[in-house]
Amino acid sequence: MSMTSNASPAKSAAEIDAAAADWLTTRYDSGAWSEENQAALETWFAEDIAHEIAFLRLEAAWERANRLTALKFELTEAQPKSRSTQWKALFGSVAALIALGAGAFEYLSRPHIQTYATDIGGRKTVTLADGSHIELNTDTHIRAEIARDSATLWLDKGEAYFEIKHDPSRKFVVIASGRTITDLGTKFRVKSQADHVQVALLEGRVSVESSDAAGKPQKAVLQPGDVAIGYSHSLSVISESRKDLEDDLSWRKGTVVFDNVSLADAVADLNRYNTKHIVIPDPAVARRRIAGTFRTDDVQGFAALAQDLLKLRVDNRKDAIVISR
Repeated sequence: MSMTSNASPAKSAAEIDAAAADWLTTRYDSGAWSEENQAALETWFAEDIAHEIAFLRLEAAWERANRLTALKFELTEAQPKSRSTQWKALFGSVAALIALGAGAFEYLSRPHIQTYATDIGGRKTVTLADGSHIELNTDTHIRAEIARDSATLWLDKGEAYFEIKHDPSRKFVVIASGRTITDLGTKFRVKSQADHVQVALLEGRVSVESSDAAGKPQKAVLQPGDVAIGYSHSLSVISESRKDLEDDLSWRKGTVVFDNVSLADAVADLNRYNTKHIVIPDPAVARRRIAGTFRTDDVQGFAALAQDLLKLRVDNRKDAIVISR
């Protein structure tokens, strides 16, 4: 069976839900789904984000209701129906329940929430339904709540780079460490750490909002090159060169760039990507400075350079690499 896209952004929610039910009917009818169907479905998704939301909600309803048996739909009649007809009856009933606002499917009206995460050393690129791209760095966790007229993402931990497809009619917000970052058409990086958050803007504009310890509102609108640094008691903005901003994003290519930074800072950054950490017990050694580009997974290469250039001692133990005099 081949389906064509026939819904439009102007159609009502009930009509969109009914169309989504038709798509699901075809998808779950054994032997009826094809590559042509999949391509047509993706085209239908691209027409309006409401289409994909409706489809995902109905699919979730099916999974959570254990094939709708909890609702006790009667599938058999005196005259047997085809399997396809039974599926259409099921999904048509679900669409009707949604249109009527039935309590059993109240959760279908809620925004769809997705979770994305990476392990230590991992990276991942996520494409949202509106065409926006998010790149997750090592040990990062994000939750995304996508609604028809808004998108809210929580950066629970880690670091991510955002390329947002700006739509003035649709609000896009990132929340990290108590700060609200609102997209105004942009490319930006957010890094959430234990005691503060950094927001670096490459293109466009973003606003960063929070409250200080006394509850006083704080807000900054960033321009390209600005980096907002927010602690629990303050929000400040500094400027960085384009090169510095790009160096900070070198993890997207699997590298880290250090430009005359202390060994302590370099090691802290590199350790984020590896389970075997570098340890520098001596504060005087930790203050020594280093420059260079390293693979995020190459702690051995970093230690070797410190040994060769700074004439330091490297003790490669089972659980850690210790650098000392």
